[in-house]
Amino acid sequence: MVRLITGVLILTTLYIGAAGAYAVEPASGTESPEDFRGLVLRIPLVDVPFNYADGYSFPSMNQSLYLSKDAAQAAHSALSSMLLPQGRWTEFFGLAVFDFLFFTLPGGSAWVHEEWHRAVMTNRGIASFDDVYKFDLFAESIAVSHVRDADLVRLKDRHPAEFVRLSAAGNEAEIELATLMRRDSFFEGRRLGLDSLYWWFSLINSWYYVYMCGTPDATRFTDQMNREDGTDVARRDFTGLDFTAWVYDLFRPDEPYAARGTHPSGVGIDRYIKYSDLTGDERRYLRLQGKLALINFISPQLLGVDYFGSESPFGGDRFFWNFAAVHHLTPFGYTIDANLFLMRRAEKLHITAHAYANRRGAMPGLHAALVRRPVALFGNRAYLNATLGAWIQPEDQMFRGNRNRPGGEFIAGVDVPVAERLELYMECGAKSEGWVAGNVSLERDLQMRAGVSVIL
Repeated sequence: MVRLITGVLILTTLYIGAAGAYAVEPASGTESPEDFRGLVLRIPLVDVPFNYADGYSFPSMNQSLYLSKDAAQAAHSALSSMLLPQGRWTEFFGLAVFDFLFFTLPGGSAWVHEEWHRAVMTNRGIASFDDVYKFDLFAESIAVSHVRDADLVRLKDRHPAEFVRLSAAGNEAEIELATLMRRDSFFEGRRLGLDSLYWWFSLINSWYYVYMCGTPDATRFTDQMNREDGTDVARRDFTGLDFTAWVYDLFRPDEPYAARGTHPSGVGIDRYIKYSDLTGDERRYLRLQGKLALINFISPQLLGVDYFGSESPFGGDRFFWNFAAVHHLTPFGYTIDANLFLMRRAEKLHITAHAYANRRGAMPGLHAALVRRPVALFGNRAYLNATLGAWIQPEDQMFRGNRNRPGGEFIAGVDVPVAERLELYMECGAKSEGWVAGNVSLERDLQMRAGVSVIL
């Protein structure tokens, strides 16, 4: 992954982030939901089968996602409690400095980005190392290193769709992190000023990374990385610039990995794809994704709007809502999603409409999630979570796939309070073949996750 926040981007982020952090929010006690909890750390302890598929592997996509969310939210809340008494601008600049430094540290946005790359490889028994653990705060690029050429050859040969997904998984992580934190803010009532700047950092970085890969600058940067890597194969990143590699393999799933040629040093395979290596069609498609990635900024929460209040046409009850648009790169092309957050009393819903697209055209999908519905469990209060999804995607998950296949998933879980500020949670899920953001498998899949939630 490349850290691409230049001075101009930082200043832009600070300016827009300030507007978002200090836009007018609904006053407390005025038409606001009653069961807001604020800071909730959801600590994932077990994710099966991922954790135990090949010895012990940690973290899974879900685990790194929630650990990253928890770390950012806990740090933001702690900093705010110390800095806000000194003034809101003191708090704002303190959060800005923290977010910039935290970006490349374990738990930060770069960390979850790299861990999702690693999760795709770990799922197929491929070892790797996250260079975030080198603690280089101002690194221009961060590698997933210590990956063998032979493993990459095998992955592309046996699982070409997963190989394409591998390059896009880091960006998928950053966008899912911002979406999860916005969902958390809506349903748990966190003040937007605590986290919104962090979302801006992550979303600007993820957009600019896609955009830059569609320019000649990608060639110059790749040449620089090749010179710095030299003959040290272990030092090399698994792919170089994510999105030149993504579009290259998206269009060429049947090309053997070794056809990339020999590394300029003469040692190993030339892993990194330059902008100059792409065909005209590949360049145009990548530039299109750079434009579509701006969709990720369609979110009132980024501008400081917690929620909207409306009257139900069925009975006149008051309910609250917000929305966010999302653009993801997928193994077969891309998806544009419309997220709707709804809340009425104890009823909380997260509905996502998907528009998947490959070379042949668009395909629909829909997810609906029930969030923390109060239920009685053995005479005690508990909370039910459930997600139901359905979609049509390319049968082989390929860009040029000629046949589509319907699919779906179902996840059910329960949060059980065991103390005033402590809950245990467990969830189980099953899905058919298909791509789902945050699920490492493209095949049929059964999962069980468990952990603890701490309410602070």
